[in-house]
Amino acid sequence: MKNFLLSSEIKINSYKKNFLSVNIEWYNYLRTLNINPILYYNERKKINIDKNYKKIDGVILSGGGDLYKISKKKKDADRDEFELNLIDYAIKKKLPIIGVCRGFQLFANKIGCELSKIDNHYGNSHTLIQSSKKLMKVNSFHKYKIVDHNNILNVIASFKDSIEIATYKKYNFLGLMFHPERKNYDQIKVNLLIKKFLLKQL
Repeated sequence: MKNFLLSSEIKINSYKKNFLSVNIEWYNYLRTLNINPILYYNERKKINIDKNYKKIDGVILSGGGDLYKISKKKKDADRDEFELNLIDYAIKKKLPIIGVCRGFQLFANKIGCELSKIDNHYGNSHTLIQSSKKLMKVNSFHKYKIVDHNNILNVIASFKDSIEIATYKKYNFLGLMFHPERKNYDQIKVNLLIKKFLLKQL
């Protein structure tokens, strides 16, 4: 079983204290892919992952919430900073990175893409298109789309003008705008997509 660091959303409870939140569906889902998820957060800029873990095989940037540039909330600024450091760590170690929804947006923004508001994508499902052919039907919970003016990403599938699946080979990255850990109509196809990506990296 491979060890993947899993980032989490930062939320504020009724006592106005920050806490980490990750859907338990992630744990159940990743183990079906033979991945051991390790919930990880470090508020310091320098990440000493190697001191705490013998072997890390990859990084997953989970979804939930918006980037700081959109929300203007401090908790999102803290999360952005931590996850950007986590991306840099993975790049340095040449580890595969999977960005889901918000995680995909953060990575895309880091490499030069932009974000744009999009309607009717939250709480729906739609069929992704690959080279004019139907690829798979997935869930959708995002309010912003990735705009790639300079063709930085290798786009695998889209829905209308929204990039839904893409890779960035330079940094061993797979981006998904839908949530693989939540129920998808074509879940088997979703799983195969992730497995094929990981087989090339691990």
